[in-house]
Amino acid sequence: MKKFEVGHVYFDQYACDHETLSTIKIIKRTPKTVVFERNGKTRRAKLYEDSNGEYIIPDHYSMACVYRAERELLDEEPEQPATAPVEQEQPAAADNTIRFPADRAVAAQAPATGYAVAHTLVDYTMREMVLAIFDKSGLRAKELDFLAALTDRASSVAR
Repeated sequence: MKKFEVGHVYFDQYACDHETLSTIKIIKRTPKTVVFERNGKTRRAKLYEDSNGEYIIPDHYSMACVYRAERELLDEEPEQPATAPVEQEQPAAADNTIRFPADRAVAAQAPATGYAVAHTLVDYTMREMVLAIFDKSGLRAKELDFLAALTDRASSVAR
């Protein structure tokens, strides 16, 4: 059975927005309660148990977050396969290019000034939005919204 541990960070998703995470850090615990920090404020909550482990419900309203010990936030980097070459990160200002993720079809690099950026960004954004219509995009709704805003800004700068 999973238990809350001091110093560890746990998360839950909001009922109305599953893309946003709420996190808590366990400061102290007793057999019946935990003291946690959330958004810079320290609070205490009663511990409950079920077949999956411990959980707390710090707020009491219909869509309140329920933090479970099994939902620990890990800060681990995904492991790279041994056969894949490891590229060294270069600062973006050094070569003045925009790099898109390698797993995307857009592999073009464009100079970071003028129409070339806006054109490449517009192509990439439109492709992702069309893929999102058919649930084939790897981006979340908030990422698409940000990409659309960035594209609009880049387009207006390029004009």
